[in-house]
Amino acid sequence: MAVMIPERRSTEMHLNTAYRHMRLCSQVKGAESLIQPIRKVIDELKSASVKSEEAKITKEAAYDLVCMQDAVLDDEIRTFFDEVKMFDRKNPTVKVMKALFPEESFGKIVNAPLYAEPDEAEKILTRLQRLGEEHTLQKDQEGLQNAITSSREGLSNYNHLISQWKMAEAEEEIAKANLRRQYEHNYLDAIKLFDKRFAQRLFPNLTRAAKIESEVVEN
Repeated sequence: MAVMIPERRSTEMHLNTAYRHMRLCSQVKGAESLIQPIRKVIDELKSASVKSEEAKITKEAAYDLVCMQDAVLDDEIRTFFDEVKMFDRKNPTVKVMKALFPEESFGKIVNAPLYAEPDEAEKILTRLQRLGEEHTLQKDQEGLQNAITSSREGLSNYNHLISQWKMAEAEEEIAKANLRRQYEHNYLDAIKLFDKRFAQRLFPNLTRAAKIESEVVEN
């Protein structure tokens, strides 16, 4: 019996096997009717694979942007921390460091997970509001606020693109299953057209392919 395509095999292997079957059919008179059905699912899998790869690349690019935005946010937190430190130095009787940075350090904030850091940074601005709208440090918070907004937007976009990528991957898996199903149907149809022994000629021997290729290379 011809070997069917294992479910665990890659998209490349699915396509390669289907192409080989199609070429074999083209060499046998009477097997032409098997070509179009397998070509259709090949095209569908190729299209799904391209979309899946594009979604993966887009998702990874969005992650790189998230990391960049996180680095910018880190810098803005450090900059604002320095502004607060300078303010306390100039106003020794009105210290605000403890009010804005309870731990008197920014380390815990900049080392927070990517998804959590914007919220942690927002807490600084919330504490700043409690000091009053006229407080001198209010003018120094714009850069931090912009960095928080950019980071949140980047994370939201990244999460959306992860979902898109997973959907594209699922479509690729469906296309692979459709190809396997059509491959099996072609085998049954080939048996009807010819006989079981002859039908096997139209399907590549998957178990011996690697061994034969190795022997050809060695020779």
